[in-house]
Amino acid sequence: MINAVRDLARENSSINFKISLRTDVYYLYRTNDESTDKVEGAVVWLKWNNFQILALLSKRIVTYFDGVVAEEQLLNSTQEILAKILDYVFDTNFNGKGKWAEIPVYRLLTSLIRMRPRDLIKICTLAAREARKNKKSKIGTNEFNSIFEEYSRGRLQDTIIEFRSELPDIERLLINMKPTTIERKTQSSYVFKTDQLLKK
Repeated sequence: MINAVRDLARENSSINFKISLRTDVYYLYRTNDESTDKVEGAVVWLKWNNFQILALLSKRIVTYFDGVVAEEQLLNSTQEILAKILDYVFDTNFNGKGKWAEIPVYRLLTSLIRMRPRDLIKICTLAAREARKNKKSKIGTNEFNSIFEEYSRGRLQDTIIEFRSELPDIERLLINMKPTTIERKTQSSYVFKTDQLLKK
């Protein structure tokens, strides 16, 4: 595909292309194609922070309800304003347990998406389907709880695929990080300090 795009751009100088690649895909492209030096100078590394991702979600919600808002306006607003926009689609709080008790939904989302917009799209899509199935007008705690396992399994698989070329044993590493039977039964399940993770 990249070779075809390069050929088209060479034949017609009025055509411009933007191609978005995940880091692992770009790494494979760079290591398997000797002609990549021709595009290296045009690569723009894109990094998102959680606030930008919440602004992106807010923009999607506003436009869904036929509203109009500029990205700059959302990016220059506060987290509280973005949270109010999210309230149109999500319950305000997530009623979990322990560290997840009564936290704002935006905090739940930013905790789970690894600063990746595609993860946000995945979790929102799964939760929205669950809300539709439950005939709910908003996405709430029950919807999130129902999709956590599927969402987590998908992100685990994404991580394995993304980093396998750099760390061949990553699957074994991640599987061995899961809580033991005893840890699952304790109140602090799934919450580990750095020394506990290093021990694992």
